[in-house]
Amino acid sequence: MIALSKKLIKDAVWPILAFYSALFLRHGRVIVSVNDIEIFSGKITLLEVSKVKKAGGVLVAPDAELDNGYLDFWMVKRMNLFKFLYSIFVKMLSSSYRELKHVAYFSSGPTSSQDNTKIRNIHIKAEEYIPFHLNGEYLGKCSEVGFNICNGYQLNMVYHA
Repeated sequence: MIALSKKLIKDAVWPILAFYSALFLRHGRVIVSVNDIEIFSGKITLLEVSKVKKAGGVLVAPDAELDNGYLDFWMVKRMNLFKFLYSIFVKMLSSSYRELKHVAYFSSGPTSSQDNTKIRNIHIKAEEYIPFHLNGEYLGKCSEVGFNICNGYQLNMVYHA
């Protein structure tokens, strides 16, 4: 029982910190490019790149597959604290957050909020250092990061601290 509790606490630490940073830290402008095409320029509250379905026990990318050769990601455009608390945090538990207008969910699967573009690379450039997460794991703060799939299934990440 104690081992199970320690594992739950350990697994929950990074998602809780990510949530905290999204709520209380102010982030500057970012430019997001997918497959070398700029798709968004503005402020975001949260952005998650994923190859796994769950992060911290929460279903964050239901269409993500380790072996399909594509990336899934979702972002929350800048929104106020109370709207974020209700819209994202509460709806995250049922995975209905993807239907919200402030959320853009990019996936090669059927529940994408976009045109189901097959994503092989993502590039994110920020005006200032912001926290980045991959598959629910905190990577640190950087100003520029790129993710791509090479050799069909290997995830390659390059970041500039």
